[in-house]
Amino acid sequence: LGNPTARISIAMTVVSGTGLFGIIVYVPATAQMAFGMAATPAGLILFPMVLGMVATSIMVGNVISRSGRYRPYPITGGVVGFIALGGAALLSRDNSVWFIVLALVIAGIGVGFFGQLAVILTQASAPPEQLGGATSLVAIIREIGGSIGAAGFGALFSTKLVHGLAGISLPSGITVHSIGPLDLPKLDDSMRAAVADAYFGAMHPVFQTSAAINVLALMLAVALPTVVLKTHLAEEVA
Repeated sequence: LGNPTARISIAMTVVSGTGLFGIIVYVPATAQMAFGMAATPAGLILFPMVLGMVATSIMVGNVISRSGRYRPYPITGGVVGFIALGGAALLSRDNSVWFIVLALVIAGIGVGFFGQLAVILTQASAPPEQLGGATSLVAIIREIGGSIGAAGFGALFSTKLVHGLAGISLPSGITVHSIGPLDLPKLDDSMRAAVADAYFGAMHPVFQTSAAINVLALMLAVALPTVVLKTHLAEEVA
């Protein structure tokens, strides 16, 4: 981590991943409670996002390996992620579940522009004898960032959700802390609509915060130095 390129690239990837992976834990729950989806379809709505992220990461990785130029891609990813997550913050009962799917797909594409960039730049900046340790360090820090993001967004989501549910007169035996998908058939239409609004209201600050985090990733991408990728390792070995 003594190299500024490695430090910035790792921080950039951790921040961008935190902004997305910190929120996807709560999207299936919102799909179940707000749209009435079953557990399996609610979980599967994340699949297009993952597909878009992986496909973009592979494509950008191939382009970088051929051209040796990488700076435009994290900048593009930061902009795309901000637009997607900022748009997702407009989610309401008037939207369908496909609105969330589309926003997450675009956000996944944005993260895909970062992809393995931290690994590539860290490896290009590290001495040959430290490549294994540098690569492992990137993976560990990325996992830590995702865990911190999930915990932070969870606290924000739960606080807003409890506050939103507190104003609903729920049937006997159902509380704001225990309500779940199996309780939805026990609610009348007005109660289900109020619960949906509470979940949407809880997701709004989560998406807004995630969009703000993408701005930080974009700032780091702009500050990213340029290193030579094609011949750096060969010159080190020689």
